[in-house]
Amino acid sequence: MIKKIILLLLLIIIWFFPLAKSSINVILSKHRDNSISEINNNEFKYPKLGIDAPVAETSANPFFANEWKEIEKLSQMGTVKVKYNDKTDLLIGHSTDKTPHLYSSIFAGLNYAKTNDLIYIKNNNIEQIYTITDKRILSPDKIKNYLSNETNKNYNKLVLITCWPLFTSQNRLLVTAEQDTM
Repeated sequence: MIKKIILLLLLIIIWFFPLAKSSINVILSKHRDNSISEINNNEFKYPKLGIDAPVAETSANPFFANEWKEIEKLSQMGTVKVKYNDKTDLLIGHSTDKTPHLYSSIFAGLNYAKTNDLIYIKNNNIEQIYTITDKRILSPDKIKNYLSNETNKNYNKLVLITCWPLFTSQNRLLVTAEQDTM
């Protein structure tokens, strides 16, 4: 009985307190499904927000409703990377999800992103560092226009995308970052 109560409290914390979830993630990391991470060894980290998640890649187009189901399924195992064009990748993650799972609120704290914060994405054991340059909230119908204007520049970009505000799909929170050149 006590174990069930503790488990219930743990699930409540994971569901409603996404920043606490990141700390709990360390404890649960031995038990989570690492299949994506083990297969492609891709990972996303935003240390200041405590985000550390596997990255699944897909060619599904997030702007086509009939291809969204694949992204939705993959997002239950981490974040989902989609190539937008030659210079820009989109990284999609949940701020909240109707179905509780380990990554159902991985991007819930993304509104705390700040310009000049560093984020990291590992692709096939090669770590790329990005610096956040912009944060904005847009309606879904404005995203393509923003991306086409923003990504025609001469920088490699990573755009983090999540539904906003929490518990809705009304708008999208976009955090744009430029790849650091070393």
